[in-house]
Amino acid sequence: DPMTIDRSDKPVDFDRLWMNVVCDREKIDEEIKERERIREREYEYYNRDKKMSKDQKGEQMITEIRYIPRFTHLMEEEGRQELEREKLLSDVTNQLKNLELTKKDIENKIKQTIKDNYERKLKEVNDEQTRMTKTENLNKKLMVKDIDEVIWKQKIKQRDDL
Repeated sequence: DPMTIDRSDKPVDFDRLWMNVVCDREKIDEEIKERERIREREYEYYNRDKKMSKDQKGEQMITEIRYIPRFTHLMEEEGRQELEREKLLSDVTNQLKNLELTKKDIENKIKQTIKDNYERKLKEVNDEQTRMTKTENLNKKLMVKDIDEVIWKQKIKQRDDL
């Protein structure tokens, strides 16, 4: 190794040693400069990424802010549609209840009509029977009267014949 000091009896070649030190120093300086350049590029990349990240966050926030009214509108629309669905369901439920009540009313009216018709017919039949009974009774009375009259006439004739 050129940097190793030779402890032998040979004379030291200072020029050569100095050249080695200078060369090594130049290599070290080059290495330091190269590392600084690499560090600077990494820092530039880092700053660029950081700026891009900030820009992206800014863009994302702008996008979110732009979409907030749309989302709000969509949520309002969804809420409005939900209210409409509930109103329609309520309307349909009320219509169903009304139809059931109407059906019940119609059934009751039909039953009442049938009952009224039955009672009317029954009254007609009873009235007819009563009328017929009266007519029969009248006819019987007339027959009895006729018979009585015939008997009376015969008695009168028999008396006259005597």
